[in-house]
Amino acid sequence: MHSDDESISVAMATFNGADYIREQINSILAQDTKPIEIIIVDDASNDNTVNILQNLALEHSIIKIHINKKNLGHVAVFKQAVSKCKGTYIALSDQDDIWEKNKLSLTLSNLIEIEDDAVPCLVYSDLSMMNSSGYQLRSSFWRYYKLRPHKCRFYSLFFGNMITGCTTLFNRSMAIELLSMPESIPMHDHWMGLIAYGLGKAKALKTPLVRYRCHDKSVTVKKRLNLLMRILALLKELQQHSCYLENHIIQAKIFYVVYGNKMSIFKKKEVQRFIQLGAYNSLTQLIHLKLSR
Repeated sequence: MHSDDESISVAMATFNGADYIREQINSILAQDTKPIEIIIVDDASNDNTVNILQNLALEHSIIKIHINKKNLGHVAVFKQAVSKCKGTYIALSDQDDIWEKNKLSLTLSNLIEIEDDAVPCLVYSDLSMMNSSGYQLRSSFWRYYKLRPHKCRFYSLFFGNMITGCTTLFNRSMAIELLSMPESIPMHDHWMGLIAYGLGKAKALKTPLVRYRCHDKSVTVKKRLNLLMRILALLKELQQHSCYLENHIIQAKIFYVVYGNKMSIFKKKEVQRFIQLGAYNSLTQLIHLKLSR
């Protein structure tokens, strides 16, 4: 069951995004399903970002800007933006992408199909990839990185993230959970995925709904190496780290502390099983990683 109110808020975090912010906001304003508001929290930019945002806000009343006096970091800023959203549904936005015109309408219709107001629900999609000038590099982010979100399960998600935050639309129950998200978590979208697959519902859409900009400031896209270089890099990493999955296991432990009493017995056992991998060497952990996919 879902709410009769299908209003959408867009939550955006900005930091020194002057080069591309106008193009991104214009793509949100051009959606075939209009958001009721675009909440933007600027994390103490020192370029022309704030001036651009203020001019856009004068032109469009749905744009609401909040400026931090000091830099708080992306997890804290996204929480801040979500806390200010009034819509029944919330979409996260990066500052330098371009949304396809049906991004909100398609994610909304699919979220309504799976939604249960009582639990956190999330829809996310594939992305296409473009360079700094907007030229398309790849038609599918998922194919390029050999991701298979439609086979994603709660246990497998602990080994690595499948969800790109800027493609997501989620309900109010998910928003409530995000507001209590520990700020020590490295990536907010990975945490959202664990919540959705562990406590609620999630759906992956194969259609690329965001044109993801790959440039020097991107934190997700990395240069692909040839097979030999990848093997050498992996061997070096295994030698340097006694625990290949160390950061993921730390995150799993935090998730268990926060949500252990809300999960089913089966899913609690899955978290415990993953945490127990910390007792094994890195090579064994890597084997489990491969088997989970």
